[in-house]
Parts: sequence; C-alpha cells; structure tokens
Amino acid sequence: ELRHLKLKQGQDIHKFGNMVMKLVKMADPELEGEQLTDRATAELVDAIGDRFLTREFRLQGPINFTDAMRRFQQYNADMKVNRLTRFELTENKDLNSKIGP
Repeated sequence: ELRHLKLKQGQDIHKFGNMVMKLVKMADPELEGEQLTDRATAELVDAIGDRFLTREFRLQGPINFTDAMRRFQQYNADMKVNRLTRFELTENKDLNSKIGP
C-alpha cells in the first residue's frame, strides 16, 4: 500500500503525512527516531508525485518530515499565485485585444 500511495489533488498534506507515517510504522515496526522519520520523509516525498518538487527536495539535501510538509504547502501556495497571475495576465490580454488600440 505504501509503494502505491500518491497524494491526490486537494488532499490535506497533514492528514496525508500522518497516513504515510502510520504506514511506514506498520511496514517496518523496528524503525525508531531518526531512522523512522528519514524513511517516512523519503516515502512522503515520493508519494507527493510532483517530479519538479521531488527533484527540488533531493537537490536541497536532507530534510525532515515536518519540513517536507511545510515546503509542500509553500509550493502549493506559490503555484496558486502563479496560476492566478497567469489567469489575470491572459484575461487582461483578452480584454485589451477586444478594446483595441
């Protein structure tokens, strides 16, 4: 189940993170402390399913579980702003083309 786990669009990252942590604990009950959080972080990053974000996590070096969730939230917020900005630019361009010079 853990291998096929993917974050769905609109799914709460904290609930998803809790589910990942629970599944990691079930998959390997011997893990504790830093080993547990390292494995859960790796699984969380893989399950996010965004190649760009996963690459960024890997390039930025070691991150902990909480930081991975925080960065994902920030990334989502940034992407929403980018989508709104692109929409506004497109809307203004369309409006200007209708008005003409």
